[in-house]
Amino acid sequence: MTPKTPPLLHFQTKAPARVNLIGNHIDYNGFSVLPFALEKSTICDVQVYARDNNSETAAAVPRSTTIHLSNQHSDVFSGDFRWTWTMEPDEKQKEEQAEGWKWARYVWSAFNRFATHYDCTQSSKCGTAFDFYITISSDVPVASGLSSSAALLCSSVLVAYVVEMVHRYGLDLPNPDDECSESTTEKLLEANRERLSKILKEHPPNKEELSNWCKLAENDLGMMCGGMDQAVSMLAQQGYAQHISFNPLRHRSVKLPDNLTVVVSNSLIQSKKMESDYFNRRVMECRLGSAWLAKDTGLETWNENVLVPGDVQRQLKKSSEEMCDLVRKYIPDMPLPLKEVADHLGMDVQKVQDLYFGKTKLTEHSLSELKLHRRLLHAYSEAARVQQFIDVCEDEKMSRKDKLAHFATIFEEAHQSCVKNYETSVPELDALIALSSDIPGVVRAKFCGAGFGGIVLSLVDTTQKGASEKVMDALWDKYYSKKFDPSNLDRDTILFATAPSEGAKIIVM
Repeated sequence: MTPKTPPLLHFQTKAPARVNLIGNHIDYNGFSVLPFALEKSTICDVQVYARDNNSETAAAVPRSTTIHLSNQHSDVFSGDFRWTWTMEPDEKQKEEQAEGWKWARYVWSAFNRFATHYDCTQSSKCGTAFDFYITISSDVPVASGLSSSAALLCSSVLVAYVVEMVHRYGLDLPNPDDECSESTTEKLLEANRERLSKILKEHPPNKEELSNWCKLAENDLGMMCGGMDQAVSMLAQQGYAQHISFNPLRHRSVKLPDNLTVVVSNSLIQSKKMESDYFNRRVMECRLGSAWLAKDTGLETWNENVLVPGDVQRQLKKSSEEMCDLVRKYIPDMPLPLKEVADHLGMDVQKVQDLYFGKTKLTEHSLSELKLHRRLLHAYSEAARVQQFIDVCEDEKMSRKDKLAHFATIFEEAHQSCVKNYETSVPELDALIALSSDIPGVVRAKFCGAGFGGIVLSLVDTTQKGASEKVMDALWDKYYSKKFDPSNLDRDTILFATAPSEGAKIIVM
């Protein structure tokens, strides 16, 4: 609970969720993707208080900050931690993280990565320790495939950035000799509002760096994501999809054709990536498949570094179609036990696990049937579909009718690859996609995100007035009303039309 006295400073950080138009499961495989940000977002509302204006006390706890977390919707985010820029949690804090912090771990991890990489060595210009009271709110459905985790990480790392700016450049503090009144507190708040605005103008955050640190923060929590979600949440531009590539991070805006929108429908099957090895297993399968292919095609440095499919393609200088042919030639189309993969690579099992898995653990079942052939077929073909989609968007000579036909084919091929090669769909998703694709006005539908549940993305031709509303009405009647009790559903949360929105930002209140 925040103090009843007025704060010295009030600001918000806001980071959006995302949908991925095309490029499922290939950001961590070294390929580019085409997502855009949504209006749905996670907000950290932050009020700042001075804990102690005594310079001796401040010197005893240099750059010390206590972060107080609460969630507007539930207690899942509740917790406090002391921020000292060394970020070594004590045993009590470690226990709290394991037992009760749940998603608050993401806030901690974002702060921790910020402190690891940002130059926090400059001396503070104020001898004051601060308390930051953070209230988190979000309209992003959890485990829906919209990347609620990336939205929380990006919003949190921007708070960490402001925390550093406050310590580095200070705030106006109350004069102990002045009488505390509403007028003086409002003047102080206004002075600090102007002060922070000036600091951020002169020292804007490097969003490319912050997005990469957020990706590493999620990796620290056990999810081996590739960085797409964090990058688009940070870097998105209003009205445009973002073509994002990695190592190094690069992005450019892509304009979608006019009168084309996206309807998002939540299957209400939760995609719980953190509670299974479904996601990380595919990351490991692609790494092992890349090593197998690199070895068999004669790349001399195949075992010096962990390779991903994009690395192998760039070194061989082959097209995506040629890479698929090489996969068919060299890698058996059958489940392979880890021992057989290790034997082929000329290593023992322990060395393979140490080199390619690191701290990632897979179940014995997963390790007994690794599907390298099919995972790589998806990665290479999906990478080609990303470029095909962009080429269609930017082809000024192509007719609208032909563009929509190409989009339909790309979406259909992408979904079939996810079903057959990457095996990330489930029957409920398949049924919702088939239903959506048959509705008049829908170009084609596909699922979005990691899969195993989550959302379906329908590309809708809005040349006809009210097309999006008609699509949503049809989905409500044919899917939600038949499978669930509509009285228990919030329609606007699970079924909505959207267009590309802006990326993460700091809002000085």
